[in-house]
Amino acid sequence: MRPAECLALESQDWAQLGEEELVSELNEAAERLGVTSSALRWRLVVLKGLAKSVAKLIPESALRNNGRQPRADHPPLFSKPFAEVLAKAIARGYVSVRRAAKLVRLTVEDLQELFLEHGIDCPIEL
Repeated sequence: MRPAECLALESQDWAQLGEEELVSELNEAAERLGVTSSALRWRLVVLKGLAKSVAKLIPESALRNNGRQPRADHPPLFSKPFAEVLAKAIARGYVSVRRAAKLVRLTVEDLQELFLEHGIDCPIEL
């Protein structure tokens, strides 16, 4: 990131934005800078422009694809048979939801979205 871009990020009052506004601004700024919204969020935490507690409250799903809808031709992250096995393991209590999400490197919300994407009865209740 160039110094001028860092100054622009620091000068914005990120802490005063509501959640929806914050997500929108993060997505727009990330697009302009050519980075992911998630990376920008944590860069702002390091720059002290955004509190870590606030950054943790932003759902990863709101920042995915910098707020854009995924392309229709984009395949699911995992196959349907794999997602079915994972859902059964959660439903039968062989693995906790958080542990399953951590193993496949997804958030709990993303794991729930994976099941819905494949039309699998979701064993996760949020």
